[in-house]
Amino acid sequence: MLKVIGAGFGRTGTASIKVALEQLAAFPEAKVLLTVRDPNAWYESVLTTLYHVRASNPVFDDLSKLPPEKAAFLTQFRPTVEMADAVVWQGTFGGRFEDRAYAISVFNDFVADVTRRLPADKLLVFDVKEGWGPLCAFLGVAVPDQPFPHVNDRATLTAMFAQMGLLG
Repeated sequence: MLKVIGAGFGRTGTASIKVALEQLAAFPEAKVLLTVRDPNAWYESVLTTLYHVRASNPVFDDLSKLPPEKAAFLTQFRPTVEMADAVVWQGTFGGRFEDRAYAISVFNDFVADVTRRLPADKLLVFDVKEGWGPLCAFLGVAVPDQPFPHVNDRATLTAMFAQMGLLG
């Protein structure tokens, strides 16, 4: 049964919140967690990580120049990248992600729309920098005795994409 809906854009702490929720093992009914962060920090994070991993990435132009195992991986990975292009870069951002002001306005409009549509008692607009306090209060559970998880940070993601050969 669905008990929590994560509504944040990628690179707003969604992976950290997933790990945090797994650690709590308690989910109230139908609450929505909208992860957010400073829009400028969000844009920079996406621009320097996820935006590099698109079908227009030159690495996909000639996979024959790569070691066979890397070429095989990227061949399998390409449909995912093409789907993300269609849904995120062309769909959500209308092919205008490089227009910083436009991309940030899309982000802000999404946050405002979710906030406007949901009752305040069912929605937590949450920045993972806030830690356990607001999340545990929203869910009605005790604060764990361990630090709030911070996973999938920019450095980790950049290193992973570099290892995959997706960053220049």
